[in-house]
Amino acid sequence: MSAPSPQSVSQLLRAAGLFADLDDGDLAKVAGIAVVEDRVDGETLFKEGSRNENLYYVIAGAAALEMHLPWRGGKRIL
Repeated sequence: MSAPSPQSVSQLLRAAGLFADLDDGDLAKVAGIAVVEDRVDGETLFKEGSRNENLYYVIAGAAALEMHLPWRGGKRIL
């Protein structure tokens, strides 16, 4: 897959809702640092307790959140 243009990244972000109220200049800044990635079903993005400096915003598909609860073991939240 080729990298999307900054304009198409801005369009994706604007349509996704979270960034809908940003003005064009601020949206362009977010789009300039955004990375669009395709992920495979079941792939782990990060693990509980790990250091992560990324924000993941799912534009299409779904994500699950799994947490370890000491009294219950692994628990799927979403």
